[in-house]
Amino acid sequence: MSDKLKARPKYNRDAKKWNVVVEHKGREIPVGHSIGNSDFFERTKFDTKQDAIKWIEESGKFELKGDK
Repeated sequence: MSDKLKARPKYNRDAKKWNVVVEHKGREIPVGHSIGNSDFFERTKFDTKQDAIKWIEESGKFELKGDK
């Protein structure tokens, strides 16, 4: 069994972009990064589902959940 978190692309209707979410303890958590030295957080954003899938596959940290 892999230690990698299961991730999948999820469309954000408001931003009209694709985000990545991971499954953790039965919940979907958005993936992102902190902005500078602040407490603010920015979600990953991709123009296409394929770009989000490629990022998941190349990250080395996540395993793609579900179908492509």
